Amino acid sequence: TLLPFQKSLFKREKKLLNSFLNVNAKRLVYFSTCSILDESLRNSPYVKHTIYMEKYIRRNFPNNIIFRLPNIVGKTDNPNTFFNYFKSSILNEYKISIDKNATRYLIDVDYLVFFLPGLIEKDLLKTTYSKTINIAMDNQAHVSEIVDMMGKILGKTISKRMLDTGSYYEIDNQIFLEYLKQYEISDFSEYNLKILKKYLS
Repeated sequence: TLLPFQKSLFKREKKLLNSFLNVNAKRLVYFSTCSILDESLRNSPYVKHTIYMEKYIRRNFPNNIIFRLPNIVGKTDNPNTFFNYFKSSILNEYKISIDKNATRYLIDVDYLVFFLPGLIEKDLLKTTYSKTINIAMDNQAHVSEIVDMMGKILGKTISKRMLDTGSYYEIDNQIFLEYLKQYEISDFSEYNLKILKKYLS
């Protein structure tokens, strides 16, 4: 069931999109979510809305690029982001409920700012261009593992309640990985730890 504020946000997004229907723009860029690929989240209001919006864009805006983003780590006052929620819960020593099977892909917001403009400009001269790109690296980790790393960096003991829920899902990220090769980026073994330290230290 949609909450009132969700209805308002979703309605406002579609209204904004409709305002560009008759605009002769080179390309529409839309930021979606990789959560679309997570079966355990398919019925959430946000994911259902985003799936609808992706279909709406492909149908009405032939020149488009849809970026599906993973969980973004950065500085923001929004308490509901994945990163801020767990950071606040750990610092306040709340008992944290974690979906045992859930996995996530993290990305530094600075990466998005640096890399996405190049992907947007790529093939810009094509008259009709419709593409969906999953923005993710090979750094998938269980949520419990990410929370443990955050606890160690913050020097806090974490009280966890593990729920037998969530799902392990993989993202087709080959387009993005190929793009990163020009920057000689291919080793993601320590990536999660590095960005968590960056924004928690």
